[in-house]
Amino acid sequence: MTKKTIIITLALQGLRPAEIAQQANLNVYTVYQALRHARNAGVNIPRYQGGRTPHDPNRPMQEIRMLVDPDVAKSLKAEADRRGIQQRQLIRQVLTAVTEDDLFGAVLEEDAA
Repeated sequence: MTKKTIIITLALQGLRPAEIAQQANLNVYTVYQALRHARNAGVNIPRYQGGRTPHDPNRPMQEIRMLVDPDVAKSLKAEADRRGIQQRQLIRQVLTAVTEDDLFGAVLEEDAA
């Protein structure tokens, strides 16, 4: 099976380009290029919304939006940059760790109402 055939087969099964690239051990741009060529040749490959899928596709994420002070945003950006990730990823990791390890008492004052 050629790379192009594998890419088209996986796309027709409903996998997103990033998932195809990971599963086929290919560069995501190679996947996009193969999908573009296939679509131009008339293959009916579904298009996907941008962005990554949640880690567990059976458990959709809930979006929560909030405003933070500029100093907090600046600190988050600096830490995310230091780690080579986006602010959103850093915030998700921090909130997940606090929740999974029940660290609310360690992060917040216990007498806070």
